[in-house]
Amino acid sequence: MPALGVYPIADEKAIGEQISSTYEGRHLTFLASEINHGNVLAVVTKGYPVIVGERIVGVAFNTEVLETDLIAIDTEGIWVIDVSAADIDGGSAVAGGDALFINTTTCVVSKTKYSPGYIPFGYALGIITTPGNVERIAVKVHHDEAEVTVIGGVTYFGAVNIGGLATLGGGLTVAGTTDLQTVLVHSSLQVAVGGILTFPQTTIATDLPAADPTVAGELWVNAGVVTRSAG
Repeated sequence: MPALGVYPIADEKAIGEQISSTYEGRHLTFLASEINHGNVLAVVTKGYPVIVGERIVGVAFNTEVLETDLIAIDTEGIWVIDVSAADIDGGSAVAGGDALFINTTTCVVSKTKYSPGYIPFGYALGIITTPGNVERIAVKVHHDEAEVTVIGGVTYFGAVNIGGLATLGGGLTVAGTTDLQTVLVHSSLQVAVGGILTFPQTTIATDLPAADPTVAGELWVNAGVVTRSAG
């Protein structure tokens, strides 16, 4: 059976045996070949953000020499790293406490969170006043999935501006926000037969933007009632 990093294969250890590494398991160790360092750097590099699997984020303690190197990462520390002062709309200044996200292709950290391909990375402990700049600031590394939106199997974090036509086969769940104008503004939402649309309990139907009732399968609002148009 395969193993991940230095961690035991299935059924190798006894139930209740402690595996935690330094500081209650915040330092994790993997093979260099198991660590996603993005496509900007050639190898896993000491002090730079990394991803393991779909959700583990951290900062590498060492630089890769061979793919078989064991490299520890810190998943909860405070590190000085490059941050891009940008979000989904372009340049955006970074304030202390802003949520930061890491691109799963480039491993660049920014404020972008309304698009697929970004997962939570941590929080800014520094300030970047010039939108669009890339500057080194202190960052608290912490993966937080408190605000999650799932569309057709794709996970988004925070409110989602669909910005076009979203066709849903399995359904849409909007969590962590009631700002549906932000979620659905300037968008068409098409729900396939059997699809499910779920909003928070505090949602008011009139918060939904009106759509074109002549388009088959499109949701629209009439007198506060959400309707799925037959076209």
